[in-house]
Amino acid sequence: IQKKTDDVLEQLEEAQRNLARSEERLSHMRKQAKLKMKAAQEAIETAKTQLLEVEREHLEGVAKVEEGEAEVKMMEAQIEQERKRTREEIDEMIELFRRTQQRYLEKNSVLMSAIETVYC
Repeated sequence: IQKKTDDVLEQLEEAQRNLARSEERLSHMRKQAKLKMKAAQEAIETAKTQLLEVEREHLEGVAKVEEGEAEVKMMEAQIEQERKRTREEIDEMIELFRRTQQRYLEKNSVLMSAIETVYC
């Protein structure tokens, strides 16, 4: 009986040692899993932060493009107004020149007729 008892006690001690080793491995694996989860969570947070930054920069870029487009349209409208105003001024100057020319020719014609009458 003593031998059987010793054998059983030895098996029990071996089982307890195996159990202790298994619990240590399980504890170590849990710690590793926690570290991996923490690292994964930090990576997710970093990715979220980077995504928000990229989205912000994108929105700023879109706003600048829209602002630039609006400025270009405004400048194009101003150029067109200036072109129209300049064309009107040129047309007025040409008309003024033609009227002045016509008056000059009429006046010159009268003077030429007077000169012809005196010398002919």
